[in-house]
Amino acid sequence: MTANGPSSSPRYLRITVIGVEFSSPILAGLVGGYYLGEYFHRPWLGLLGLVGGVFLGFYRLVSELRHFMKGTQ
Repeated sequence: MTANGPSSSPRYLRITVIGVEFSSPILAGLVGGYYLGEYFHRPWLGLLGLVGGVFLGFYRLVSELRHFMKGTQ
């Protein structure tokens, strides 16, 4: 099949899911940290949530890309 054929569609979908799995922990960590910081009057909790989300996002990104690359070889 061609690069735009039906056989490549699940591959593009998986790449999209990897992007969502990368960005969602970052956003959740930022929002969760912000609201926890507001609740406990500790503004640094927003930064802590953001850093935790970035770490988790990159961890999931590397994990999923390893799995993705294994399937293509």
